Amino acid sequence: MIKWIMIAYLFLAGCATTGKYEAALDTWRGRSVEELVATWGVPTQMITTKSGLAIYEYIREGHSFVTTSYVGGVGYASLQRTWCKTDFITKDDKIFDWRWEGNACRSH
Repeated sequence: MIKWIMIAYLFLAGCATTGKYEAALDTWRGRSVEELVATWGVPTQMITTKSGLAIYEYIREGHSFVTTSYVGGVGYASLQRTWCKTDFITKDDKIFDWRWEGNACRSH
């Protein structure tokens, strides 16, 4: 029984997708910069454009082990850098768009 619970947990843990991340980002459209900073924290960087837009940039970095090969039934793993850069584009202190890049921009 415990084995099946573990398998179900691993299956569900692997269900994070970029589509779900984008859906979560969509919920920020129209919300205030104040609310963004209260939830996401202080941005990694803030850029102001000549056209009056403000871009709040958040970068998450980490590492994870990735199985690279199997030899004689033994799996070998390597350490891989993971990162996600998310920009919230704002005008008049309201979020109207976002963009992301990286290999770890996923959500459940």
